Amino acid sequence: MGQDPRAKPPRHDRLLNVLHRRKQNWLKAVVRRFTNNLADAEDLEQDVHATTLVPGRLENVRNLQKYLYRVAKNRASRKAREAKRLQPLDEGLNESRVAGDNPSGDADLESLLTDALAKLTPREREVLMLHASTEELTYDDIAQRIGISEHAVEVHLCEAKRKVTQIFSSSGQRKAQR
Repeated sequence: MGQDPRAKPPRHDRLLNVLHRRKQNWLKAVVRRFTNNLADAEDLEQDVHATTLVPGRLENVRNLQKYLYRVAKNRASRKAREAKRLQPLDEGLNESRVAGDNPSGDADLESLLTDALAKLTPREREVLMLHASTEELTYDDIAQRIGISEHAVEVHLCEAKRKVTQIFSSSGQRKAQR
């Protein structure tokens, strides 16, 4: 039938409860150093604690504090890489735009974009267009769709962003010199 609510939790669970209470404040301080906002810090802290819930995960751990620190650092690094990878294309371009007194700025922008896309290789253009599509495709989705590796998608996208940003930047410098 059901478990007796007065029964003691298994030894593993009791040890984890003690662990969480003892290391909670320390871990909070550590994860806040790795993140820039409180919500991310709380998510990261919960994620680190969740890794300790897997039975057998801590059996070979000699120094719990070092283990928790390493897990927190790895999770924070992964989150930072994902955020950088998912950075919108126009984020780097906004800084290079120069506001002019030309009311037909859209035509200039369209012309710049057409020039920028023309300078890309066909593969870079394909990857960039898929990445910028409204389907919100991941790198893996793009790789599967066009038959290349996920790493190749990253390389093509990075190169495409670099070229487009360079064209927009040089255009802004020319306008500023006028």
